[in-house]
Amino acid sequence: MTIGWIYMCLAIILGLAGATCIKLSHGLTELVPSIMVFVFYAGCIILFAVALKKINLALAYAIWSGVGTAGITLIGIMWLHEELSWGKVVGIALIAIGVVSLNLTNVTEKQLADQQSESEKDTAVDEYKSNRKLCWAGFI
Repeated sequence: MTIGWIYMCLAIILGLAGATCIKLSHGLTELVPSIMVFVFYAGCIILFAVALKKINLALAYAIWSGVGTAGITLIGIMWLHEELSWGKVVGIALIAIGVVSLNLTNVTEKQLADQQSESEKDTAVDEYKSNRKLCWAGFI
């Protein structure tokens, strides 16, 4: 796991903590949870920005928002006693499918880019060798 993904996971956790504190602050009327909302979200955005140095923006944002949405749904059900419905179950399942799909697409795109990169390197080496031969031919 690269450091970018570690930062992404930490950003998601802080985002979940911030969203939970919003609920616990009762409309930002409770002092401590209200302060923690801003602390957690500031940390979340900072870590997300650092993660973007290593992770593709579209993939990172989709995972950050998708996992965050699924995570806060589970937190609401498990700890805040919100009701579980089939709609929530289906929604979380679709988010999971989407995240897996994006990851698979990203891996395929990276492999394709690596193959193109190798091909471009081979072409550049061939051009260099050809130009070097032409250069030496001018001296002979």
